[in-house]
Amino acid sequence: MTIDTSDLDLTASEVRWDLEPLLDGRDVDALLAEADAIADELEAHRGSVASMSAAELAAYMGRSADLQTVLGRAGNYAQLRFAVDTADPDNGARMMQVQERSTAIATRLLWFELEWVAVDDARANELLAD
Repeated sequence: MTIDTSDLDLTASEVRWDLEPLLDGRDVDALLAEADAIADELEAHRGSVASMSAAELAAYMGRSADLQTVLGRAGNYAQLRFAVDTADPDNGARMMQVQERSTAIATRLLWFELEWVAVDDARANELLAD
């Protein structure tokens, strides 16, 4: 049996993504402000990685995951909005804003990786085993 598709629009020209769920009821600026606030919390632990308990390290890593989720929502939203309409300068500006802020936050938190690498292997294994 053959289906006649000559009357169907198979180009998906009217398909539009609903990107609003990515924002979770906020806008990009609110997500970036939340990301900055989480980064402030994480940055307050600078200089203490070697002395963290396993519970403190787990809590830190949980907040770090929260940060990645928030930045991911903002970044995915901005990139997909740009993909929908690359000619709209607001979409390009929003995408660049998210990229710049994400990079700035990552730079602020680079110290954690450096401190973690400096933790004695025996201590690191002890923390990870707990």
